[in-house]
Amino acid sequence: MTIRRRRTAPALRPPPALRVTESELSDEGPGDGGFLARYERGGTTVAVHAVDRPRPFTRARRALGRTVETATT
Repeated sequence: MTIRRRRTAPALRPPPALRVTESELSDEGPGDGGFLARYERGGTTVAVHAVDRPRPFTRARRALGRTVETATT
């Protein structure tokens, strides 16, 4: 049995836009490596959610309220 660790900080109403920034997601759900998602409003990360990604979650949680930097190609 695999133990999954889920973290969310903080709870928000109404929900902002959701963007998965680190993942091993498929149609069946998250892979063994989990994922990190950011909730964004007006270009700012206002909450984060992670499954099995404790270090990225901690970094993202500490950066809450900062302007989101998106990669351009």
